[in-house]
Amino acid sequence: KKLYEINNALMNSQSSVDDVIVQVSGVKSFLSEHKNMKESEMKMERDEARQVLAKKEQELQEVNQALREHCSKHDKELTDLRADLVTAREQLATANKMLAEERRNHRQQIMQNQRLG
Repeated sequence: KKLYEINNALMNSQSSVDDVIVQVSGVKSFLSEHKNMKESEMKMERDEARQVLAKKEQELQEVNQALREHCSKHDKELTDLRADLVTAREQLATANKMLAEERRNHRQQIMQNQRLG
């Protein structure tokens, strides 16, 4: 609108140079105010974006903490299960040795019985 007014002032043969200077000054003032307003809006938007980012980072930290705690619980459970598995393997190996020993003894008993028999 201001540029339109300047153009009309220049076209109007009755306009004086002072009128044009006043119009140009008004446009400069308008542009300066507009620039300041836009910079202020951009600053507010950046501040809001920073706040949103800070909130999201806080949420992420909370989720990571909960995940660490959850995984730690399962790590302990897995450690306990591994220990139980080692114990069970040891017990199975012992039972297999005892069973093999009993078979040998049983075979020897059968062979002795056949010799005596």
